[in-house]
Amino acid sequence: MDGEGSIGINKIINYNGTKTTYYRLLVQVCMIDGFIPQWLCDSFGGSILARKGKPPRRNITQWQIANKQASAFLQTVLPYLRIKKPQAEIAIEFQSKRLQTCGGIGKRGRPYKTDGEQAIEESQFIMMQNLKKQEGTYV
Repeated sequence: MDGEGSIGINKIINYNGTKTTYYRLLVQVCMIDGFIPQWLCDSFGGSILARKGKPPRRNITQWQIANKQASAFLQTVLPYLRIKKPQAEIAIEFQSKRLQTCGGIGKRGRPYKTDGEQAIEESQFIMMQNLKKQEGTYV
């Protein structure tokens, strides 16, 4: 995970009549050999994507997992992380808060966030981006 993986909080902006911002936790592992990504998928869930590389690049197998499943995976591997441990801790907290807070039910029965909840998610998104910029300094 420290070498071939990524942990991120993705910001998704939807323009269906009004501007709505959503956040999601996403964990990915990309490798040339597909054995480990497939093992991760079999063990933790998620999905596998095969990406063809244009020559001279090789084909890549990508495993990805999101939200609750991603948080459960990160909790399992957290004791073994060195470089990405701060990112994993923010990601776990982010997902935990998402499950605890939900302002109410909006259009089409979808939950919506209060301004305070949205601000917390935005701050965690920014913290994650800043950690990714500094990632090389943890060794």
